[in-house]
Amino acid sequence: MVKSVYNCILDRAKALDMNASIANISRRDADDATLVRVRTSSDAAMGVLAALRAAWPLATVTLVENAIDGNKEAQVLLPNEQDQRDIAKMLANYGVGQKPLRILANGLLVAFAISCVLRIAL
Repeated sequence: MVKSVYNCILDRAKALDMNASIANISRRDADDATLVRVRTSSDAAMGVLAALRAAWPLATVTLVENAIDGNKEAQVLLPNEQDQRDIAKMLANYGVGQKPLRILANGLLVAFAISCVLRIAL
């Protein structure tokens, strides 16, 4: 049976906090994103936050305090498909190793253009 995204989020949270539970799942009409709130204990909240950020790099993961009962909740905003593509492209284009590779590729293109011009001129 295929595990849902929500179960995967909960499993990741439960790895650090056995008392973690899904507090709320809602879909936002404005951008078709899904908001998942995971209730955690105060002790494990930062660890759960870091684990969810590592597991879901395209999502926005924040820690909020429930104003009603004071519990800490990790809030995972899962973007729609188009936003996921845009975020993935941004992460790929502006990654740590991308700048040297872009400089190298541009240098090779300039060298190729110069060699073509010299070959035609001679």
